[in-house]
Amino acid sequence: MAFLDADGAVFGVDLANGHQRWRWNSGSPVVTTGSGGGNQMLSVADNRVVATGRQGNRGELVGLDEGKGRVRWRYTEPAGYPQSLVATDDGGVAMSGPSGTVTRVIRDQDGRTRWSQPARPPNQVGGGLIQVTAGPTPFGNELIENVQGGGVEALQTSNGHIAWTYSGKVNAYGAQKVGNLLLLTPPTGQPPAQYDVDTAAINPSSGQTLWTFGPLDPGGSMFYEAGGALLHAQIGSPSGTYARLDPATGHALWQISTQVYTVTAANNELIDLETAGYQSGTEMLVARDPATGAVRWQAPLSGPTIGGVVGGSVFRVKLLTPSGPKGTTLVDIAGTAVTGLDPATGKTRWNIDLPRQSTIDGIATAGNGIVMQISDNIYAIGGH
Repeated sequence: MAFLDADGAVFGVDLANGHQRWRWNSGSPVVTTGSGGGNQMLSVADNRVVATGRQGNRGELVGLDEGKGRVRWRYTEPAGYPQSLVATDDGGVAMSGPSGTVTRVIRDQDGRTRWSQPARPPNQVGGGLIQVTAGPTPFGNELIENVQGGGVEALQTSNGHIAWTYSGKVNAYGAQKVGNLLLLTPPTGQPPAQYDVDTAAINPSSGQTLWTFGPLDPGGSMFYEAGGALLHAQIGSPSGTYARLDPATGHALWQISTQVYTVTAANNELIDLETAGYQSGTEMLVARDPATGAVRWQAPLSGPTIGGVVGGSVFRVKLLTPSGPKGTTLVDIAGTAVTGLDPATGKTRWNIDLPRQSTIDGIATAGNGIVMQISDNIYAIGGH
């Protein structure tokens, strides 16, 4: 099954044949973060799809049965629509407001409240404007959220108690789960105020700092977990760096001068998109040995490097690795060109050209292929 949302509706699609199994109408389009309409939706544990809806003039959350789309519970949100919804790792749904702090957690199975607390006011940035902060990051039995004045705190998902706090220099850290590590990366900003903040690797059970890495340019610094490797890519001009880090110490096991835009892993190889500086026409897919960084194969990018849109954002390339009975395929989505490659050699297996100016609203691996939502259509493409 695939679960998708549109203005005023949520529906379930059978991935075997593309047939719509069910559709739930949420009422008039709901105002959500960053847009004028639509629904927020999560596919969560306990065979539920949680979505925002409207009953008269009041907003609500509903828990839908994954198989038939029937409403199993309704939850009225007394303070209006939540800024964000996040599925916890233990069968809950966390709601947060503009400040990014959690106001309540409900059970995804029946919609009952686990705990709630008053919303904290967001930061005032002047001129009547407020700073909207991203919602929490789930990590095990905790929710990692930013603290006004700097740092983060870990809330226990079961009761809302603070498990630990981390005193940092900024109040808008990006929390990222990479393997067993919690990485706190600084927000984007203008130098030198934000650029002198290190990325910190945190023990998620205690809040203890394990190591720091940086200072980095937060606008071009990216961390990945691929094939069990902790990777860091720093985009710079005229060239950046690509490194594998020791997760225990943060030390670089190897480092290469190149620019990396996205990473995946297949067949015990790290596969990424690299360019020589910002020079157009130098884009290559490169497979590297994760132990040494040595190149195993490279192949030119099959499609245009600019022109695709995922979730409203222009992207250079998207790499996916669906697996099935015939093995793994490397799927390269560049602009409106979709290409399947052999991850062992980089040789092209197949090509598909999407309609020009396609807006890709979502991409996911599914079974031995991929599923894409493009405007009001859903496409399933087999990996082989």
